[in-house]
Amino acid sequence: MPKDYYFEILSLGYQGMPLKITENIRVFELEKAYQLKYYFAKLKPDISVVFHSFWLLDSLMGEFDTMTGKKILYLPCEGEDIPQQYLKHFTRFDIVATPSEFSRKVMKKSGINARVVPHGVDTSFFTPKEKEWHEFRFGYLGLNDVRKQIPRVMEAYSRVKDGLLVIAANKEGHYDLPQLAKQYQISPIFIEAKLNGLTMNREAIRDFLQSLDVYISPASESFGIPALDAQACGVPVVALSHGASREVLGNGAVYCGVSDFLETTVGKVGLISTADLYRKMRFLIQVKDAYQRTAAKALANSKKWPWENAVNKMTEVLES
Repeated sequence: MPKDYYFEILSLGYQGMPLKITENIRVFELEKAYQLKYYFAKLKPDISVVFHSFWLLDSLMGEFDTMTGKKILYLPCEGEDIPQQYLKHFTRFDIVATPSEFSRKVMKKSGINARVVPHGVDTSFFTPKEKEWHEFRFGYLGLNDVRKQIPRVMEAYSRVKDGLLVIAANKEGHYDLPQLAKQYQISPIFIEAKLNGLTMNREAIRDFLQSLDVYISPASESFGIPALDAQACGVPVVALSHGASREVLGNGAVYCGVSDFLETTVGKVGLISTADLYRKMRFLIQVKDAYQRTAAKALANSKKWPWENAVNKMTEVLES
């Protein structure tokens, strides 16, 4: 990104005093929507970019008029349709961007012209690591949310009856994960830092992914950064064949079919077939040649998604 850009990031997830990341990047705490009026008056940005999910648009509706300069909406689409109640917000922005071709097509169906600005992976940081012998490990990293389908992963694993399942997800969420483990009579490993509500830092995420043998991506994704990070660590992925998974993960993953669809706040998302997920997990743990080929393809695929490409695409949007 050109050095004459200055980025003032208003973060819903950050708490504390303004944080200086580099000479031209600062992060500010954003706890309430009304703070936007103060920040925009103080910072007077030339370009305002909103990057979140659909539900945030409703909560910020009264603040849109306080945004200054060019207005850009960068929005992921995980479902097949954009909920009708959110469509009115898109007209408030000069440019709409989204992270995948899948998302772009979803928006196009609703009459919204969006530009694709993909995410990426840092392959100098997320790298393969030689593993000492250990029991085969399946893993998941992400939200404890109905859309992410952790119970289906646990159900499929209960049928595999081999290897370990490691789950890094918040205890506070849609499901009581320890109770589900009892229900399925399994003993997954929970990453305690996540269960205690603490956020894993970048190094912890890398170490977690490097420790796995297979990463499971069970949900409809608009891009799927954790799965791509796992691939960069040489870890093959089992993914739902819905959303942007095939577009992003390529042949470095094996794919599971959709058993049904679920209407959510982000549109209609696919539900992974637990029977198919069981078969794909069993396949990778039993067929060593196939596992090794998929792992090699996963690593090669990750190199197609450098962050430099994302930066170039975003620069084109900012300067258009």
